[in-house]
Amino acid sequence: MFELNDMWEVLLLCQFHDTMSGSGIAMIHEDQRQKYRAILIKANNLLEEAYKILYAGSTEVTSSKKVSFIENLVAINPTPGIPRREVIPVCLKSTPGLRSVCAQVNAKKTQGYIIAETARSNPLTAAITGLFGDSPPASAQQIASDVFTLQNSTLDMTIKEGRITSIYDRVADRELIAEGMTGGFVIYRDHPRSWDAWEVDISHLETRKPLKFSDVRVLESGPVRATLACDVDDGSSKITVQVSGYPILCVFYAFSCFLFP
Repeated sequence: MFELNDMWEVLLLCQFHDTMSGSGIAMIHEDQRQKYRAILIKANNLLEEAYKILYAGSTEVTSSKKVSFIENLVAINPTPGIPRREVIPVCLKSTPGLRSVCAQVNAKKTQGYIIAETARSNPLTAAITGLFGDSPPASAQQIASDVFTLQNSTLDMTIKEGRITSIYDRVADRELIAEGMTGGFVIYRDHPRSWDAWEVDISHLETRKPLKFSDVRVLESGPVRATLACDVDDGSSKITVQVSGYPILCVFYAFSCFLFP
């Protein structure tokens, strides 16, 4: 469809505000899907070529590849020069042997979480480690019939009666939600008086409607990943969201795991 050096131009074309917002006709959306698919294929091929040159003889651990042994497992840091400690999700269906190096496994035994840390002397690759004493575990729990908490070393979040009523910053030692306010999803009614699109009248701010979480539940209680699942139902629309906490402040999900023979 297009040459490799034109990938960025096509990507920017698909990010144009007339198309990214979904306001175009169906033909535009289908054309975008084809362009995004081609970009993804070419980008993955380029990444595979780079890995073969930089890490010859290695095998990437993905959910689509079966790996029969676990030896010399390392994580590749795509931001060399920046030491990192991260949580990496791995699929245990194709590589059940990874369970032995996981710091946590989900209830269905299909996904695990490993912790990788780069050495300051070599921030290009990361060794697989366990929990650290300076990284207190994350936790999610139900403490009352309609009260749930999510905690890690830096934040404490509370969901009560379907809204986020508290986000407490442990580092700054202060509450992040203003008194009398709650966090979560809100919805507005927008009926522009002048045009059918683009215009947002100031009066729409008067129609603010907070949406409540329903069926809040603990999916993962920790210690590496703690997750609360919540449903948001507005009658004609229903979505399920997950709120996760980690013992590590910043999680990039940009690590790639490799096995070296």
